[in-house]
Amino acid sequence: MSEWRVRVRGTLSIFLILSLVAIGLISLAEKGGPGLPVFKGAAPFNTGEIGTSSLVEILRERYGSVYVITNLSELANLPLSGSCLFVTVSPERPYTEAESNEILSSLARCRDIKLLIADENTTSNALLKAAGAPLRVAEVVVLVQQSGLIRLVYDPSTRQYLPPYPVSRFNVAGKVYDIVLDIASYIKVGEGNATVFGEYYVGNKTLVSGAVAWSSITLEGQKRDVETVVLSDGSVFLNQVIDRNETYRQFALDLFQGICGTGGCQIVFDASRYTLIPLADIMNNINSITPLYVSFPTLLGMIIANLIHPSTWFEPLLDYSNSLLKQAIQNQLVASVFSVLLALLAFVYFSRGESFIRDRPMGEERLVEVAYAVNIREEIVRGKLKLGKEDFKSLYELVDQAMLSVYGLGLKDADLVKRLSEVLGPENARRYVDAMNKLYGKATGARRTPVVLSWHRTVLKYARESDEVLSKIGVSLMKVEVLEKIARR
Repeated sequence: MSEWRVRVRGTLSIFLILSLVAIGLISLAEKGGPGLPVFKGAAPFNTGEIGTSSLVEILRERYGSVYVITNLSELANLPLSGSCLFVTVSPERPYTEAESNEILSSLARCRDIKLLIADENTTSNALLKAAGAPLRVAEVVVLVQQSGLIRLVYDPSTRQYLPPYPVSRFNVAGKVYDIVLDIASYIKVGEGNATVFGEYYVGNKTLVSGAVAWSSITLEGQKRDVETVVLSDGSVFLNQVIDRNETYRQFALDLFQGICGTGGCQIVFDASRYTLIPLADIMNNINSITPLYVSFPTLLGMIIANLIHPSTWFEPLLDYSNSLLKQAIQNQLVASVFSVLLALLAFVYFSRGESFIRDRPMGEERLVEVAYAVNIREEIVRGKLKLGKEDFKSLYELVDQAMLSVYGLGLKDADLVKRLSEVLGPENARRYVDAMNKLYGKATGARRTPVVLSWHRTVLKYARESDEVLSKIGVSLMKVEVLEKIARR
């Protein structure tokens, strides 16, 4: 191929890359910014004082499979199968009968159906009714006096005032917790299979603050059992107490442990019932946001993400460049200098010499073997030995043999995920087995995805992860002889 054609092809390649970058920037700019909203109320995405993001995080650390939905239609797309727990905390928009039936229908594919409702208002009663639970949250009216300094809780049904901050006693997981509630209601317990586990007192009267009910309803033509746990106050799960008070934190963990049991469960938090504030509105009026709705680090991260997005700076940059170029063209002297410089750069680029070196015969190829197996791991880490897809195939085969020796199941057996879930958890087990099988298919050429940028880093990563997995079932992958087998093949 001539030098001229090489240069032309190189120029076209650069032009094509720059064009693709420009098209990508234009597409992102047209699509708009991240549009990250701030949620009011006890939303799982609210990182402020009255949000429940901290509860979601500690549960995710314990159970793994914790999902947050912003629309009820997302329930149908979640990989739910075993014991499922649907959670709603102080919802601001009430559930309708149709929405309640949609929730339960989506949970019908679960082995066990459980609900946790922490609500100080009647917004969840439609869901309680659809679940067949003999529990209802009483309606109360909150009266604010003296510019919000004094709040009164009024019960219309009894025409009495309730204490705004009652101390409720809960019996959870064999422990007794005395928890201060914040503008709480109480639970009306009707006829049916229900047990009270939380109460507080108003004078000589006992009000229920926590109860669990078991009911049977028809879903998709079949009778299904539903367990429903109700708290008359959602403030016990807010960030302001979960982050700062160990009693509230342990109470929440024990409550979820009592509902999910030792086998754990898949937890779904409903974030569809809260008011959201678009990020654009916040940036236009930063004083409108308070620490109740979002923490400062989260808000700063959201603003930075919006500022670096092409929709923020790309259009102004084009306008400024266009204006600058227009002014330069209108000035005859500047236009002449610019044309000369452009022509000079083009001449230098296309006339530059190329150095061609004749092929020379390669020296004798020798295979050098590492002297001691104990140094192989160190040589790999230092980069002296590069690992490739053949090494991953070796790693896969070693792990596959280990699984066969322990469980009698290989990595491609569907039942292996269930066995590994006992030590890793369902989510981690599924992710590890799927990743190993997909990468093995990539290494053997059976599939085109996933894209692997560096087989060396990929082999090291999954060698470490495989060592952690196998160590939990009593097998060690990182022994010298195993590393030697991977490195030397």
